[in-house]
Amino acid sequence: GYNSTGNWGLQDQRAAMQWVHDSIANFGGDVKRITIFGESAGAGSTSIHLLAPRSFQLYHRAIIESGPPSAVWVSRPLSDANQQYERIKAFLKCNDVVCLKQFNSSVILNAGAHNRGPHTQVKDISWSPLVDLVELSDPPSILLKKGLINKVPVIMGTNANEGTILVPSLVKRANDTNYEETLAELLGEKLGQEVFKEYPLGDYPEPRAWWAATTAFGDVAMTCPSRESARLLS
Repeated sequence: GYNSTGNWGLQDQRAAMQWVHDSIANFGGDVKRITIFGESAGAGSTSIHLLAPRSFQLYHRAIIESGPPSAVWVSRPLSDANQQYERIKAFLKCNDVVCLKQFNSSVILNAGAHNRGPHTQVKDISWSPLVDLVELSDPPSILLKKGLINKVPVIMGTNANEGTILVPSLVKRANDTNYEETLAELLGEKLGQEVFKEYPLGDYPEPRAWWAATTAFGDVAMTCPSRESARLLS
């Protein structure tokens, strides 16, 4: 009703948060002490609610476990979603939404998984909140750097070995022989070379390429963005 697009999952979460806000006293809770919490994608959603002004009045604390605001995967640009929409229509041989509505949700989800854009190369991350200029006026990392965040107490952390789940198939094929080439293909030649120097095979147990590549990937996706987010929040 306020021109947001593509963020209905976020709005569903907010509706649940509104229900808690309105009903918590009936269950012996304190309406002035509501904490939102999530892990992985749920932590990404928690990060978004910390940056979406329409959510601010519904909670007073937040816990973010492996989904910091600075992580590139917690949101997507609207242009990326529009391109994915075109790819899904082509995949399902449709020209419009009316055609898409004939398919059940599992077919649509499957089509999305087969049609990822530049921001959705991580396995299984085909859908995420959008920077639609309504819910989010900028990418979360930019909003955080500008200080446009709900200034409530936050607990933030990550899990061990974050990179061993949801890794690109390219990483799964890494071995001692093609490790440097894998990093170059995944990150670009220049950055790949820098990562190769910082994550040398000799620092890791067997299978060495697997542990080196997944550690690097986990640092990119979770650990380093969490550290940056914590610094900016503090």
